[in-house]
Amino acid sequence: KLYTGDWRPSGPFLKADDILSGKEDWRFIKLAELSKEFGKPYLLSIDHEMNGDWFYFSELFKKQPTDWTAKKFKLVWRHIHKIFRDHGADKVAFAWCPGAMGRSFGKYDSINSYKAYYPGDDVVDWVGASFYNDVNHHALDNLAATYPNKPIILAEWGTEPQRGKWYQPQPYPGDARHMEMTFEACKRYPNLKAITYFYWGKDVDIERVPEQVPVYRKGIADPMFLSND
Repeated sequence: KLYTGDWRPSGPFLKADDILSGKEDWRFIKLAELSKEFGKPYLLSIDHEMNGDWFYFSELFKKQPTDWTAKKFKLVWRHIHKIFRDHGADKVAFAWCPGAMGRSFGKYDSINSYKAYYPGDDVVDWVGASFYNDVNHHALDNLAATYPNKPIILAEWGTEPQRGKWYQPQPYPGDARHMEMTFEACKRYPNLKAITYFYWGKDVDIERVPEQVPVYRKGIADPMFLSND
């Protein structure tokens, strides 16, 4: 993940206008040069979950002043992409990763608001999603159908306490069942090529709910996954 600032909503961040003016190019040039030196392919996600309202690079962010808009987000993405390509970091694949469900924005409802931030097919190699247990699986259906020609990654997924209260339609099926449903959903998308469980912190760890452990082990052991240990 590449954040154009501190990942915490209250932290410092770069202005979109400063990035677009070239003032901050040195940062991205350095990263591009390191990526070229590294010499191996990897996925790079810039400012993920932009279709929410909890990060400064969303146009809906209101917790502190920001000059970021959906239009500027797309321009910043293209600007950084060009820097990487101009400096020979051609093994970096760019993964655009909104939340599977965001916030209503302009003409878009919450399940489609990511469309306002899409920077273009020519600068997006993979389409990703953050997908947790507050989201019904139809959100993944929507995302996969919108970009049928792009490989898809579940860039973050998992279950956390309290998220189930936002799940629709209620009643929430429970964390273990939601995990099971996620594995079942993976088989519906022929262009799904990778998943990464957000195994970080006690609120997201699989063992937080003991019933999830056998569900995860069974799901990841499916032959569709190359790394199924």
